[in-house]
Amino acid sequence: MNCRRCGRELATWDADDPAAYRRYNARGLDQRCYGQAAYDGTLIDYPRATWPVELLLEELAVLTGSRGMTLREAAAELGLKKDSVVCAIRRHRKRQEKVSA
Repeated sequence: MNCRRCGRELATWDADDPAAYRRYNARGLDQRCYGQAAYDGTLIDYPRATWPVELLLEELAVLTGSRGMTLREAAAELGLKKDSVVCAIRRHRKRQEKVSA
């Protein structure tokens, strides 16, 4: 896997060159690029790789409700596939059923 900003390989360790180690941070960025993107305000250009289900549902509600997007369009806007979103919703509903039972 490579950093989405600088393109360098992530999470590799070379005992001969420890300075070349590029630790994965988030959003497909290494630690240095993540910090730089956060500093210069471009972190929004790199979509999240994972979404907490509550945050995902909130974003979907905004996109499908007030913006009138379809589920497929909303998923694409968040950088996800429609099928992944549907699976996340199903998992969330199953968890809710277990809690209420």
